[in-house]
Amino acid sequence: KWKAVKHFQDNWNIDADDFGKMFFDATAQTDNLLTSLNRYPRGMVCEFAKIDNEKVRGMVRKLYDESKSLESRIAFFINASNELLQIFNTDKLHYQDYNAITTYLWLRYPEKYFIYKYSIIRSVSENLSSSFNVKKGGDLTSITRSFELYNIIAAELMSEPSYRSMLNSVLTADCDK
Repeated sequence: KWKAVKHFQDNWNIDADDFGKMFFDATAQTDNLLTSLNRYPRGMVCEFAKIDNEKVRGMVRKLYDESKSLESRIAFFINASNELLQIFNTDKLHYQDYNAITTYLWLRYPEKYFIYKYSIIRSVSENLSSSFNVKKGGDLTSITRSFELYNIIAAELMSEPSYRSMLNSVLTADCDK
């Protein structure tokens, strides 16, 4: 995953003439994070860019606009994806769910965001005997609350120098640090 972040950071250019191609190239190492057996969020962003390159660029610009609330940015991205799906005029799904959108955020700002996945946050919460509850299917509150929990965990881990040392020992030059 850290190789995917580094590759994304090295290839990301929001102002690229062909946004869809740049997005495809920048996300090339995400593997199953953005493409799986029945989910194709990466591919749909590229397809949407073929329909309206500037609208998709604007969607991503707004998603990455840190001056706005996380909830409003995610909601905007989903709504814009729904609009593009109507233009695309297909029975396909756009696959721009919380997991995909938080992956885009994490790729751009890995020091701030985490990938939201219901089964993982549920498992983390249960294993830590946390009172944190998430709803299956999730909602925007679940995402922000899960980020709060992950931030607490990350702060605890980073307060222990041996953990940082252990992480640094396995990161290679092609990984984001």
